[in-house]
Amino acid sequence: MTTANKITLVRIAMIPVFIWFAYVGGKTGDWVALGVFLLASLTDFLDGQIGVHPNENTATVWLNTADLAALLAEYEHPVSCLRFS
Repeated sequence: MTTANKITLVRIAMIPVFIWFAYVGGKTGDWVALGVFLLASLTDFLDGQIGVHPNENTATVWLNTADLAALLAEYEHPVSCLRFS
């Protein structure tokens, strides 16, 4: 797993934290949610900069994941795409 992918996973892990503080609200919750959002924005920029480095090959992992998600989205129930003889 590349450094850019690790940063992306950290950013994904920030999503529930952001949602929680945005939901809790109040002055403190709003400021913490803003801070988490800004930190996630910074990690997005960083992983973009790291991802264009010549030795980083991040596209393969995420494209394969996106292909699988698109395939499963085609079916009402994911198991329905399996054929049993």
